[in-house]
Order: sequence, then C-alpha cells, then structure tokens
Amino acid sequence: AGHDHLVGSLTVDLKPDSELLNSTGTTEGLLFLQNKPSLSEKSFKAKLSNGIYVKNSLFSYFGSLPSAGYSIEWLRNLLGMQ
Repeated sequence: AGHDHLVGSLTVDLKPDSELLNSTGTTEGLLFLQNKPSLSEKSFKAKLSNGIYVKNSLFSYFGSLPSAGYSIEWLRNLLGMQ
C-alpha cells in the first residue's frame, strides 16, 4: 500500500528535477522529485512537504490543496442545504 500521489508518480516514472505531477482527486496534489530535500525557510512557510522517495535515493517535494471538503460545504451553502 502507499499514498496515492506517490504511487501515481512511480507508475508514470516521474523524472527528477524536470517533471511535475499534478495529481487530482479528493485532494489536489503537486509532486516534484529532486536529488536533495528543500529545507529552506521559504518551503517551511509554504507548508511544502519533503520526503524520502522509494527509488534512486530521491526526495519528494509535495504540496497539496485539500479542497474537496470545502467544495462540498460551498455547494451546500450555495444551494441552501445547511
């Protein structure tokens, strides 16, 4: 088992430092692979996640927008379905 965005990146053979995976579904996610983690203050403030990737000593760099729940709430409010 694995996190869907990371498994998707493995399935499409995402190339490090050159390709970006836009993974959509319950949560929108952007995933980038790189040779070293991005541990800057800017990354921390932007709430971007670094992780150890499953192959070739790579690191994942991931940002997400958990919009599904907010979209449902917005639609319910728009339609008066509180």
